[in-house]
Amino acid sequence: MDTEIKVLYTAEQIAERISELGRLITTDYDNKDLVCLGTVEDSFVFLADLIRAIQRPVDCLFIKTITRESRQGKGGYKSIFFTSIPDLKDRDVLLIVGMLDTGLTAEFLSRNILMQEPRSFKIVALIDKPEMRRSPAVAEYAAFTVQDQYIVGYGLGTEARYKNLPSLAVLEGHPARTPDIVLALDEP
Repeated sequence: MDTEIKVLYTAEQIAERISELGRLITTDYDNKDLVCLGTVEDSFVFLADLIRAIQRPVDCLFIKTITRESRQGKGGYKSIFFTSIPDLKDRDVLLIVGMLDTGLTAEFLSRNILMQEPRSFKIVALIDKPEMRRSPAVAEYAAFTVQDQYIVGYGLGTEARYKNLPSLAVLEGHPARTPDIVLALDEP
């Protein structure tokens, strides 16, 4: 299947939007113990630029999630594993994700983070796809809200490709929707 890359947001548009988010978060978290907890696999570029746009002290931590999809007959399941989460009790936590689509992984991480009793907790997404949501996860801060398209660039990509694009682009000719699956949550 042939694919074509169509730029959705330029590097300049991304930088401007992240600056706006940084100013908003700086104001909202004035005098707070802010922790930005990024998902390594899809937020590393976004997180790096976002924390530089936040004009206050920030503790920056990473979590690695691993999802495995299995098919059994007509049904299937998704297992989610994650690296340990540092102590977040009584801290103000922002979970930084590259893309919030189905929300299944973000919801799973949210529940585990909330068990640590942070003072506050919100999700920040580079790309929010609310029409694809299959969980109650919500991005309180989102750089861009898009339709059901396969987005690449700026740290997002497929099969080790496209992550180094400076813009956000639609990968046309590539299916956007993820398969419908039943969620099974596992810890390592």
